[in-house]
Amino acid sequence: MDGKRASSILYRRISIDLGQTPRLGWRWRVDNGPPATDLAVRGKDDRALAVIIGFPFDPATASAIERSQHRAMRFLLGHDAPGRSLHYVWGSGLARGTVIRPRKTDAHRFVVLRSAGEPAGIWHTESVDVAADYRRIFGEPPPQAVQLAISSDGDDTHSTVHAAIGGFAWS
Repeated sequence: MDGKRASSILYRRISIDLGQTPRLGWRWRVDNGPPATDLAVRGKDDRALAVIIGFPFDPATASAIERSQHRAMRFLLGHDAPGRSLHYVWGSGLARGTVIRPRKTDAHRFVVLRSAGEPAGIWHTESVDVAADYRRIFGEPPPQAVQLAISSDGDDTHSTVHAAIGGFAWS
């Protein structure tokens, strides 16, 4: 992914039963990215890369904030708008495993895997237990995963992002 003073996201629909295949693995590297930012604050939340797992919207269990945000997401994404999501990020200055709840949202959580200060140009292999993370973070059993996205974000800090990601595999 390459970006200059921009935010981007690429997503695709998936259908993953997390009871059968709870883990997601991939490889990524960042050659250049934004400095550490506060991922909890919209407008100050740049990160080099994020792997995002989206889950279906459930109006029966959604909070008022989640319902409002979902309406906005549907405006942008149409019927593909997820409900909750987990964002595995390369960014911020926080320790690996730190969970961040962005302000003004109940639906999304950032999980720091790599800090912005990681050495550049080195490939890293990740493996996350999406089902266990969902259960731990949202306090309930995970629904089916319906969306996989990758994103980069350097617009707030006017940063240039050069990064690569691939090799996604569920197990």
